[in-house]
Amino acid sequence: MRASVRRLLDTLEGSPAYLIGRDGAILAWNRLATRVFVDFADFPAERRTIGWIVFTEPRARTLYLDWESKARETVAYLRSVTGRWPHDRELARHVAELRAVSPDFDRIWTELPVLDTTHATCRLRGPEAGTTLELSWETFQLTDNPEEIMVAYTAAEGSPTAAVLRELARADRPSGHGDGQQ
Repeated sequence: MRASVRRLLDTLEGSPAYLIGRDGAILAWNRLATRVFVDFADFPAERRTIGWIVFTEPRARTLYLDWESKARETVAYLRSVTGRWPHDRELARHVAELRAVSPDFDRIWTELPVLDTTHATCRLRGPEAGTTLELSWETFQLTDNPEEIMVAYTAAEGSPTAAVLRELARADRPSGHGDGQQ
């Protein structure tokens, strides 16, 4: 990852953001992403993928208020990248592992969804009991590397979610959290 990409992630203080690779591997992230989603550093590198987290991390099922929709987006993404890189053995291995460990992944995968989603909205449980975050996300293709995509989440200005994100961005990072650099 280029240093400029790392700096870009870090400058998005009010927006949770992460960089994903071809197989959905989470390559880097900003501090706010660990506060809103999970601490990606807690996962070993080979399990630090959007697919693995959505389908095997118990918190994901309660984090995403419409987990089924997030699960379908995740499978659709993996379907689209396997179509782009059909001979990628690591990608095929990753999909096979997810199919073996998650009946939900296998069920959705067999339904053959293919969707090249570049933006959407999602609702998440906030870090404080009783709060809901309403976020829009956009993907950004890095121009010189078609295998890396940045995903950034934003909230409508003046919304309760924007206020929560500002507060989280100001909070000190708890000890033991990774910085997203590899």
